[in-house]
Amino acid sequence: MFRAPDLDLRTVMDGVGSILNGAIDAGATLLVVLSWHVENANVLWDAVRAVLPSESARAILFAAPWELLDASVVRRLVKSVQQIDWNSDHAGILETALMLHLAPDLVGPIPTPSSGAPPPFDVLPTPASAAPVGGLINDATGASAALGRDSFESMVSSMARAVLGVRRDG
Repeated sequence: MFRAPDLDLRTVMDGVGSILNGAIDAGATLLVVLSWHVENANVLWDAVRAVLPSESARAILFAAPWELLDASVVRRLVKSVQQIDWNSDHAGILETALMLHLAPDLVGPIPTPSSGAPPPFDVLPTPASAAPVGGLINDATGASAALGRDSFESMVSSMARAVLGVRRDG
């Protein structure tokens, strides 16, 4: 049986709640929450809602930052938007490029992607066959530090514009 390291729901909710409460207690009026995994977004929303005061603070949740990529960067990452399942791009071109930009010492040789797509369902406990040996589902060939820098800057710039827009509206 394969078991990935994880945190149980109570731990995530308590941890996020504690951080957000601390920020609010310190005077924060706009909280920004970033999730790189879509499946965590609902948990994070629930954690935010549990601690967010009614009117004294607001929150923005970025659940899928790759959706904020500039179209010119997306064209450099993939031949077509339909070509890639961003939610399954574990260790694929975007994540590898970002890591080559942010922490190149942590990136090893780019492996060959596994064949076949993961099934559209989960089995619990997760069988070993459910995870590719190298963890790679999509192709990371072509990832570079420069592409990672451009991707990072594109997402951060889009998030900054969103935050400034919410601040102006609030």
